[in-house]
Amino acid sequence: MRSLHTRSLHTVRIAWAAIPSPVRGAMWMILANVFFTLMNTLVRELSARYGLFELLFVRSLFGLIFVLLLVWPAGIRSLKTTRPALQVVRGMLGFTAMYLWFYAVSNIPLAQATAINFSAPIFAAVLIAIFLGERMRARRWTATALGFVGMLIVLRPGFAEFSLAIGSALCASMLMAVGATVVKVVARTDHPNSVVLYVPLFLSVFAVAPALLEWTPPTGTDLVLMAVLGLVGTLAHHCWVRAFAVTEATAVLPYDFVRLPMMALAGYALYAEIPDLWTWVGAAVILGSSVYMAHRESRAHRRRQ
Repeated sequence: MRSLHTRSLHTVRIAWAAIPSPVRGAMWMILANVFFTLMNTLVRELSARYGLFELLFVRSLFGLIFVLLLVWPAGIRSLKTTRPALQVVRGMLGFTAMYLWFYAVSNIPLAQATAINFSAPIFAAVLIAIFLGERMRARRWTATALGFVGMLIVLRPGFAEFSLAIGSALCASMLMAVGATVVKVVARTDHPNSVVLYVPLFLSVFAVAPALLEWTPPTGTDLVLMAVLGLVGTLAHHCWVRAFAVTEATAVLPYDFVRLPMMALAGYALYAEIPDLWTWVGAAVILGSSVYMAHRESRAHRRRQ
C-alpha cells in the first residue's frame, strides 16, 4: 500500500513538473487569491462578533501552528535567524499592518480595500530604492508615478469621502511595503523558513495582551472558523510565494488582478456591495504599472546575467 502511495505521489510530481513554469505560476497565484478572498471574507464575518485584536491573535496563533507544520521537515537549523532585531521589527510592522487591514475589510467594501492594497508593490519599489540603494531608472519612476495615479483614481480625493477605514487600508499597504523592504534585507542571510516563521510568531506575542482585554469566548463553530482563518491566511502567503518562485514576476502579476473580481463577488453575494467603475479603473492602472515595472526589472536582470 505504501509503495503504491509513493508511486502515485511520484507520478503527480512528474505531471506537475511537466506543466510549463508560467502556467504553474499562474495556478499558484490564482490559488493564493482564492485563499486571500476566503481570509478577508472570514475577517469581515467574524468581526461582527469578536474584537479585531482577538481575531488577529487567533489568526496568528493558528497560522503559526500551520507554518511550523510546513517548515519543520527542513529541520530546526533552518529556523535560526542572524537578524533577530530586524525580525522583531518585521513582527511589529506585520502586527500593525494586519490590524489596520482587518479594520479596513471590516468597514469598507471588500473590492475597494483590495484595489487600494494593489498599491503595496508601488510603495515597496520606492522604499527599496531609497533605503537599499537599488537604482530607479526613468521608466521605473514612470511606472511608480502611474501606480500613484491609479491609487488616486480609486480614492478620488475631493470627490469621494475619505474615511478612517480607507486611511487604514492605505496605511496597511504602506506598512506591508516597509515589511517587504525589511524582508529583502533579512533574506540575504536567513533561510526562507526563518523568514516565513517569525511573522506569525511575533504577531501572536504582540496580539495576546490586547486580545485578552477584549476577549469574547468563541462558540464551537466560530472557533473552527478562526482555525480556518489561520489556515487560509497561511496557505495564501505560501501559494503567493510559490507563484513568484517558479517563474518571473511578469508572468504571474497579471493574475493577481483575479483577486479583485473574487473579492467583488464575495462582497456582492454576502453584503450586497457593488464596486463602482473608478475602483476597477484605478485597480487596473495600479496593477498595470506593477506589471510594467516587473517586466523592466526582469529584462534588466537577464541583461546582467
